[in-house]
Amino acid sequence: MSRETWSGRFWRSSITEKGPANKLAPKWTNHVRLPQPNSSYGYNMAGSGRYPSSGPSLGLDGGSNNRSASAYLSENQVKVPSDMIAVADVKPKPGGADNDLDDIFPINLLAELAPRHNKGENIVFCDGHVEYAKHTVWLKKTEVARQRWNNDNQPHRETWPNNP
Repeated sequence: MSRETWSGRFWRSSITEKGPANKLAPKWTNHVRLPQPNSSYGYNMAGSGRYPSSGPSLGLDGGSNNRSASAYLSENQVKVPSDMIAVADVKPKPGGADNDLDDIFPINLLAELAPRHNKGENIVFCDGHVEYAKHTVWLKKTEVARQRWNNDNQPHRETWPNNP
C-alpha cells in the first residue's frame, strides 16, 4: 500500500482555543459554569499501540515514511469506519503540549480526563457519528472495546499490557 505524505500539522494538534483550529472551539468565558472552561480533543494517531511503534501504526496517522515527514492513512485503509475512534475528549496538558494522542496513549488518554460530561466522554468515529459512554466503557479490556481504537478493527492483545 502506498502512503502519501502530509507536511502540515493540523491532525497533530489539539483542537483548543490555542490550537490551529480555534474557530471550532472559540474562547470560552465559562459563562455556563462548565466544570472545565477549555475543551480539548485529541486525534487517534496510534490506536491501542504505543507511538511511535516498531510496526505499522494502528491508528490514523499512517506511521512514518522514513523521511522525517508525517504520513497519513487513506480512508480506504480504515477497515470499519463506523467502529473506529477518530477523535476523543482529552484534558489539556500544562506547558503547551499539543495533546494529540501520541502524548497521551489512546487507552490511557481517557484516564486523564477532567470531570466533565458526567464522568464520560464524547467520541467521534471515522464515519462521523458520535457516541457517549462512561470512562469504564471506553477503558474495558475486552476485544470489542479495544478493537475500536485500531484501523484494522482488531483488538491487538499485545498492546494491552501497555494500557490499563
